[in-house]
Amino acid sequence: YHGIDDKTLLQEYAKVCSDVLHNKYEKFLPKIFPARDDGEISNRKIKICVTTAHIKQHSVWHSHLEGLYRRLDRTRFELHTINLTGAKAAQCEFAQQHSDSYCEMFGVEDEAVIAKVLALQADVLLYPEVGLHAQTGRLAALRLLKNQVAMWGNPETTGLSTIDGFISLDEIEGAKAQDHYSENLMRMPLSEHYYAKRDFQSQGKVAERLGLDAKKKWVICSGTAFKFQYKFFDFFGHAWQNLGGVQFVFFQQDTLVYKSLESRLSSIVAAHKKPDNSLLFLPWLPEDDYYELMHASSA
Repeated sequence: YHGIDDKTLLQEYAKVCSDVLHNKYEKFLPKIFPARDDGEISNRKIKICVTTAHIKQHSVWHSHLEGLYRRLDRTRFELHTINLTGAKAAQCEFAQQHSDSYCEMFGVEDEAVIAKVLALQADVLLYPEVGLHAQTGRLAALRLLKNQVAMWGNPETTGLSTIDGFISLDEIEGAKAQDHYSENLMRMPLSEHYYAKRDFQSQGKVAERLGLDAKKKWVICSGTAFKFQYKFFDFFGHAWQNLGGVQFVFFQQDTLVYKSLESRLSSIVAAHKKPDNSLLFLPWLPEDDYYELMHASSA
């Protein structure tokens, strides 16, 4: 969110993390990786171990995980799932039904997850994202399999020497995109990308139910609090002063970062009186309410 190249910074940070974690878990890690015979691999299915904490209503699931479970060619691949999510969601049931093996490991110590990964003897260890979940980040910093790959659930390089490949899309990468990745960048055409249609059950009168002013324009400021970086406050202050009849909508979170965000926004509002504008903090919404709100705001 700061407009600079993260590669060097993340590589330095990743090396520290990887060194610390390899030292901590050294006795649990494989010392050698058996060579794979190309002919032997071509005559059997390739085993992929998916390790993730985002098998739930989340953008990582919607953007590519669901498509992986729906469309992966099972005549050529096996799909084994280690689920660190901890949520009892319909997506978990779906992933389980579409996995060759499935293991719930939420809240389990790293050592046990490492043992499970090694026991599967997979060809590829796949992380749909690296950087959005602490345990996934720790595991990704370890060399557990010879081939370890990340996807664009977190759309920037991991910086980790333990991640060999990064799967992205042609349409979101520039001509020199490889320069920004420590991994080997593997680009898919958009035509191979899967994104499920999003439906919601409308309850109607969303503005009335959520306390919005239907006569004002709504600026929906979605996302977790840490994503609103310092430059955003200049934008917000400018917009607050120069736009009229606007309601700025944020979403409450029980974090210190959110409390700081709320305080900063409130101080900007107090410093620049604008009676025809308003600032609203909504609770975290059920999915149907959120999609209805987005639909109504664009009407």
